[in-house]
Amino acid sequence: MPNITPKQYRDDYFLYENKPVSQLSNEDDLKYLEKQLKDIGHKIGYFRQGNSKGYKKREN
Repeated sequence: MPNITPKQYRDDYFLYENKPVSQLSNEDDLKYLEKQLKDIGHKIGYFRQGNSKGYKKREN
């Protein structure tokens, strides 16, 4: 899972030894993630709630 936590806070969330860490800026990390998703036909759903496909069925 990509880590897009701002660099100044990343050490507070370091949970695993030898986990790959990006050296890119936050903006570049996000652009890279957007490109990776676009390459496989997906996009980030900014300002959208992230419910599962079955969420509405459970609500009704």
